[in-house]
Amino acid sequence: MIEILLAVGLTGIIAVASLVPLVFTVQSLETVQKGWGKDVKVMEAAERIFRDTRNFAQCGPFPVFRIVHKEGLTIREDDRLLIWSAAPVKENRAPGLVVYKIVSSSGLNKYKPGLYRWELPGWRPADGSDKETGPTALDTDNLRPEDGKMVLKDAEGLRLSVWSGESWSDEYTGELPKAMRITITLNGRKQVYEDSLPTILKE
Repeated sequence: MIEILLAVGLTGIIAVASLVPLVFTVQSLETVQKGWGKDVKVMEAAERIFRDTRNFAQCGPFPVFRIVHKEGLTIREDDRLLIWSAAPVKENRAPGLVVYKIVSSSGLNKYKPGLYRWELPGWRPADGSDKETGPTALDTDNLRPEDGKMVLKDAEGLRLSVWSGESWSDEYTGELPKAMRITITLNGRKQVYEDSLPTILKE
């Protein structure tokens, strides 16, 4: 009788012990699933930036690529990306300037915060302006949120850097760099993406 009770007791202990990691695993999966949707959206936003960059349009003497490094009180990571891109051509529009930057939430701003994308088709130099500066010299502070489209809701920061072949740089204007690093902050969490960019063959 004692042997039977011991056997039953041991069976119960083993069963409970085997359930402990199972419960922990389920809880962990639930946590992962809650964050998975947001992670995917951040990855999709980064992929869209890379896609626009790879669709650059080589045209004229002006720089096709520019990143502006900024830090502010409202937005700590407030970098801006400007690319002269052929992406609009897929929608039967002329190549144009594509811009990415963060729109913050503040008392003076009625627009939803997040990462926005602007598409400004075509470009002509103003009278008396330097043609070599090109459209990527645009002052991004003057862009209006209502003229852009939200790419990632509630994104809090955008940090950009490029690889020149020797080091990473936070400020850059010129031809397409060899690689780019994108850091997007959402809900206080930073996600970093790096990828190479097409090589421009010079004649």
